[in-house]
Amino acid sequence: MFQVTAVVLLSPERWRAEMDESDRKLRPVMDAAATDTQRGNKAARWQRGKRREVRVILRKIEDELFALHTLCDAW
Repeated sequence: MFQVTAVVLLSPERWRAEMDESDRKLRPVMDAAATDTQRGNKAARWQRGKRREVRVILRKIEDELFALHTLCDAW
């Protein structure tokens, strides 16, 4: 279960930059997980699945924040 402790509204451009930075930082971790998976490491496969779930959740949050940002701009 995830807990949101703070909400920061970012511009769409800033949000994309933050997500790109996050992707850049996660890439070595995910590459290592992929290598472990090729060796048959079930734990690595499980972790990759969890990371994928987190990325889906983050994308949904991104969409909601973008909609809120757009609404605030229109108001």
